[in-house]
Amino acid sequence: MIPDFLLKTLITATAIVALAGLGEALEDDAVAPPTKGEGKPLEATENAAAGFTSKEVTFAAGKIISKAYLALPAKKAAGPYPGILVCPEWWGHNDYVRMRAEMLAKLGYAALAMDVYGDGKKAHDPKAAVSLDGALKANQREMNARVLAHLKFLQARPEVDKARVAAIGYGSGGDVCLQMAR
Repeated sequence: MIPDFLLKTLITATAIVALAGLGEALEDDAVAPPTKGEGKPLEATENAAAGFTSKEVTFAAGKIISKAYLALPAKKAAGPYPGILVCPEWWGHNDYVRMRAEMLAKLGYAALAMDVYGDGKKAHDPKAAVSLDGALKANQREMNARVLAHLKFLQARPEVDKARVAAIGYGSGGDVCLQMAR
C-alpha cells in the first residue's frame, strides 16, 4: 500500500510530466484561444434575473489601471457576502474569468474577476499569452502590487465581508494564488 503523502506526490509528479509536453502543442496553436469580442458584461437588470448583478470596475493596481469585473449575488440574500478573487488564466481578463465570477455570485459570493495585465488586456494566441504572463511574473514585486490592489478593492466594498475573502485561479491564475499564499 502506498502512503497517502507519497501517492499525492506521485500524482503531482505525473501531472507535471504530462504537462511538460504541452508547451510545444501550444506553440502550434493546438489549444484554442478565447474568441475575439469578449468582455461585454450583461446589463445589471438582465443579470438580476439570472441571480446576480455585475459591473466593470476601474482602479489603480500597481503600475496599471485595472478594468476588473465585480459580480455580486442578487439582492435576495442579505450581505455582506464572502469575497473571492478570481485569478484569470494566461489569456487574461476574458469572458471565461467573468463567467466564473458570475457562477460564484449565483452561489452567494462577491466575486472580483481580476485584470492583472491592465486595461482589460487579453491574449488571442498562445505567443501573446506567454508574453503577457511572462512579463507579469518576471516582476514579482509588481505582480504582488497588482494582486494586493485587487484584494484591497474587494475588501473595501460594503457588500463584502472583508474577514472572509479567498482566491481561486485557473492555469496561470492558480500560480498567482499560490504566490499570494506565500
